[in-house]
Amino acid sequence: MFNQSMNAGLNAGVDDYDTDLEVVPQIVETIGTGAPPELEEETEAITAMEERIEDLLVLRAEIRKQRGMSQALAIEGLRITPDFGDGAPMSFYSLQPGRTRLALASESIVSGIWDAIKSALAALRRMIGKTIRWIKGGSDEEEKDVSLDEAASETEKNIAALVKVAEELLDALKASHQGRYRSRDGGGPAQLSFEQIVEYVQGTSRNYFYGDQPGPEKLFLDLLHNGEYSQAISAIGGLVEGLAVIIRQRVNLLDSIVEKDFRESASAIDVHVVLHDLSELEKPLIVQFEGRSLTLDELNALLRDLRHGGDRKRERDRPAIDELYTAFSRIQRQLNISESIRSLRKLTPLMASMDSHVGALETTVTQLLFHLGSDEVTEMLCPALLSAVAKLGRDVSDLGVLVHNVLSYAAGIRLTAQMAIRLAKDITHFIVENIVDETGKAPVEWMELGARLERIRY
Repeated sequence: MFNQSMNAGLNAGVDDYDTDLEVVPQIVETIGTGAPPELEEETEAITAMEERIEDLLVLRAEIRKQRGMSQALAIEGLRITPDFGDGAPMSFYSLQPGRTRLALASESIVSGIWDAIKSALAALRRMIGKTIRWIKGGSDEEEKDVSLDEAASETEKNIAALVKVAEELLDALKASHQGRYRSRDGGGPAQLSFEQIVEYVQGTSRNYFYGDQPGPEKLFLDLLHNGEYSQAISAIGGLVEGLAVIIRQRVNLLDSIVEKDFRESASAIDVHVVLHDLSELEKPLIVQFEGRSLTLDELNALLRDLRHGGDRKRERDRPAIDELYTAFSRIQRQLNISESIRSLRKLTPLMASMDSHVGALETTVTQLLFHLGSDEVTEMLCPALLSAVAKLGRDVSDLGVLVHNVLSYAAGIRLTAQMAIRLAKDITHFIVENIVDETGKAPVEWMELGARLERIRY
């Protein structure tokens, strides 16, 4: 009878809750900086250049083995690079290996290898540029006025509003526990406890917190239990300083390679020193995280596993209203997500400096083609140089994923705050519209709460 008598009054509330679910994707799209930039094209370009250099080195080894150039070898050269041998037709080569166009073929192999290096460096610069623009809030097409500071500030504002709403709602719940209530239209039991009312609202609503849509978007469950995922994200700010030191070392190493290793005259360049410095660039980015040494890729994988592992453990949780908002009232003391966001600012100038040095290296490579164009030097340096470029590309990608992990968590916090504030307003509205106390009027504490909630801005 109680359920039937209140169904009509609840219909509007249910519609509001359904709307909450519909706006979730819209809110996700308008907060944070979105997914990291697509870097597949640049990654594939670098990989293709690695394969091209490997193929050219194999071709050169075969030319040496056969002690000459032939039409068959020219066909392979043209397969690898269309301008091989100045793109001359097969008739220009002899059927059997010989010295015809051998020197030109050798030059094509050397220049093809160095051209591959330049192409890979250009792809790396595009990766860095895309990532910097994304972190700053821009895109490939246009610059948007969004920054890490603004993301941190918006998160702080939403958390502060959520805490205020949670405290106000909890006060109203406490004040109502001893009261006697009934349905406004007179149907249902003669008396209702407030626990019955809240239980009914909670059981009937289909909103973000009490719906049947378990999944990775339900960050509030991790917050409710002070879960490992939230703790891990909060620890990011502490490790960024160490990460920045490592990246600064990479930048300094790039500077040394460009300004020192390759600035000597061709005869004075120590190839072994260059190879050593390039090998240093390939060392993994190691961070100290919760007492463990992890590569950046391993850290990103850990954060992903913690997030989805928490979802699986708690996806069916349905916390009571007071339990839910008690957790929300403490969120400001538990989280330092804004510090983690702001710490990421240290990375962008370092990445910009890296981009500048990669650009200088790109220019230097053009000069190296003329000064270090011998077969021996090319064979020793180029594979190592391109391997270092590929490693830097993976580092840039991993940095982007780390930034995305932090910003996605912050976006989830803001979404949680907005949904919690919506739910508090819906509960208040439902009680004011459908429930009366012993005086036959809407509970005064809930009318006052409704007015206070309307004044909260976020």
